[in-house]
Amino acid sequence: MPSRYNNLFYKVLLGLLGLLIISIFLVYLFLRLSLPQLDGELTVLGLKNKVTVTRDENGMATLNGDSRLDLAYALGVIHAQERFFQMDLLRRNSAGELSELFGEVALNNDKKMRLHHLRTRAKASLALIEPRKLSLIKAYTEGVNQGIKALTSKPFEYYLLNADIAPWSMEDSGLVMFSMYMDLQGRDAQREINLSLMNDLLDADLYAFLNPAGTRWDAAIDGTEYKPSNLPMSGWPKAPEKSAYEWNMDSADWVYGSNNWAVAAGLTDDGRAIVANDMHLGISVPNIWYRATLKWTENGVVKMVSGVTLPGTPAVVVGSNASVAWGFTNSQGDWSDVIKLRVSEDNNQYQTADGMQAFSEYQEVIKVKGAADVSIKVKETQWGPVVTTDHQGFPIVHKWVAHDSQGLNINLMDMENVETVQQAFDLANTFGQPAQNLMVADKAGNIGWTIAGPIPRRGSARQDVADFWDSPGAAWQGYLSPEEYPRVYNPDHHRLWTANARVVGDEMLAKVGRGGYALGARQQQIRDGLFALKTADEDALFQLQLDDKAVFLKRWRDLMLDKVISESQEPVAFSALQNWSGHASIEDTGYALVRHFRVVVREMVFEQLGNVLMAEDPDFRLSTVWRSFEAPLWQMVTEQPRHLVPQGYESWSALLAKAWQTTQQDLTKEQSLSEVRWGDYNATRIRHPMSRAIPYLEFLTDMPSKAQAGDSYMPRVASPTHGSSQRMVVAPGQEEQAIMQMPSSQSGHPLSPFYGKGHQEWLDGVPTPFLGGEVKYELVLLPAN
Repeated sequence: MPSRYNNLFYKVLLGLLGLLIISIFLVYLFLRLSLPQLDGELTVLGLKNKVTVTRDENGMATLNGDSRLDLAYALGVIHAQERFFQMDLLRRNSAGELSELFGEVALNNDKKMRLHHLRTRAKASLALIEPRKLSLIKAYTEGVNQGIKALTSKPFEYYLLNADIAPWSMEDSGLVMFSMYMDLQGRDAQREINLSLMNDLLDADLYAFLNPAGTRWDAAIDGTEYKPSNLPMSGWPKAPEKSAYEWNMDSADWVYGSNNWAVAAGLTDDGRAIVANDMHLGISVPNIWYRATLKWTENGVVKMVSGVTLPGTPAVVVGSNASVAWGFTNSQGDWSDVIKLRVSEDNNQYQTADGMQAFSEYQEVIKVKGAADVSIKVKETQWGPVVTTDHQGFPIVHKWVAHDSQGLNINLMDMENVETVQQAFDLANTFGQPAQNLMVADKAGNIGWTIAGPIPRRGSARQDVADFWDSPGAAWQGYLSPEEYPRVYNPDHHRLWTANARVVGDEMLAKVGRGGYALGARQQQIRDGLFALKTADEDALFQLQLDDKAVFLKRWRDLMLDKVISESQEPVAFSALQNWSGHASIEDTGYALVRHFRVVVREMVFEQLGNVLMAEDPDFRLSTVWRSFEAPLWQMVTEQPRHLVPQGYESWSALLAKAWQTTQQDLTKEQSLSEVRWGDYNATRIRHPMSRAIPYLEFLTDMPSKAQAGDSYMPRVASPTHGSSQRMVVAPGQEEQAIMQMPSSQSGHPLSPFYGKGHQEWLDGVPTPFLGGEVKYELVLLPAN
């Protein structure tokens, strides 16, 4: 090549390189404009007295002020500066306003959310909140808006979306709380709607078989046990010739939930009670929680509360106030019902116990970015909105605690003031939030469990499936008073535990109901781990949070060795199973084989059922109901009843052989069987919401993908996108010895000095302190005169 062309080539290359460097530098400068101020002084309008905000190297924030009102304001400031985009998504998701940011791609979601009219309900809830708490919400709201104004530039996500920031309002904090209802209880009652379809189409004994009252995995804290259902005499209904059922292998068996437990003074050497809590949610960048410690003076007494906060609200969600420590798991009780309506010929009225009533109707207008506004009409009854029509043509109403005034308040904030377990019980039973298993311990060494959230007083209508509410006494009869709530206090064995499975039975269970309990395997493994301890301390309970023993899958591994795989024909697989570690460990081949095999077997066994039900209702999904399917699945593959062999298979042996063949095909598309590792299928995918839509942004915003131990049916719950959103172990009054871990990032800004700090420790299971460490940054918030 002539030298002049070489020179031109190098000049062009250097020019492009220079442009790239300049572009990166400009992006860097642009991003820096929206970084929050971490040091120095910041004068803000509306603050009453000075507040000092210190942060350690991980961004853990400690707020010191003269009053709780000032701290609510200051928390609003720092939430807004570090997390406003996250807060905005939460409120818009609940209100059905995401289309205003993202356009038509979010329209279907917004239409479904508008059925619940949650912005209006959030506004109405403010009128019922006592003045002191209302003033805290107002101060927090003012802090949020002043925090945004104090930024040099709006958060970078809004430039990428070409969108403006809408100011924060007081009802927005209620919408953020409603967002937790969406995560923890769902928004569409789809499970109960699908159970209703099963109840209508299947023989009674088959329906009961698929919905057993209990299993061998149950581990209730009151010791109650219920037997699985017997094998049905009836078989599967005949499926249509053309398959309609679709199965997504990637999400087929991720079972999400949370763990908590407590040990009382009788199990610790020094008479302390300790609470352990890890809430399992979707994990993104930043993490859903924001770690903070609040310190203030009230009536001459120095007060403190520390734990995780939910940006968008002024409360510490779980943590310790030095007298009481508490944690939550989702209760999985029955907090909604679906109601069938008998309607007039013109569809303008519906039948009630008091006669025909007219529907209420209203228009919801959805603003759509880049398109015209969309208007939808919502029909409402005295019980709630009409959400769908069932396969028989009956309109279906969703009755939900989130719709009622009891469903939303900020009584949770008063946990920072309670001093005993009994006081915590009385308060928690008034919470307006998604009903949770509250695990609580106090400084005197006591422990307890109760439900934190509203419990409806059921009427005579059936609870597990859709029913008519047009006869006297069928509907809910208000809500239970705190004196009626189920409670367990200081059991003789000094231990309590919950993990989204059934916690209590008999009369207490009748109050809580069955809303789709997780299989009890994880809860049982926690119980057994606690009873294996002679004494307990923070480290022992933290290690239990990291327990990834494959107790649940052991019997499936034994089944494969006994019935499916022979050493002579499958030496590699046989060796992998025989020598498996017995853990969901990163390098384990045997675990990956067993885990995948079980999921494939379940798919083959229930595919026929899925096809039958989807032929009747295309919206039916087995994934909403098959939490209860493990017991009947195991009964079938072990007892092998001939009349329950699914269509397309000659025998159970043929089905199991086909399942193993499919397992091999699935796992060896890109590697040999001996190269299969569980960690390859369980690598983290923790992403920023914007990186999903903008190519090449992930290198800047997302956490690195890493293989991880753990799985669904064990204390160490872990999947690529879900897992422990925090791990906490704390004895009230001994916070200096306590443990707190959090994945992802404390900050939502990729240039933050503590972006991603603590994530690797969470991934590796390395304990980190509950309280903030050495001060690295100090910001003084000053009131404007």
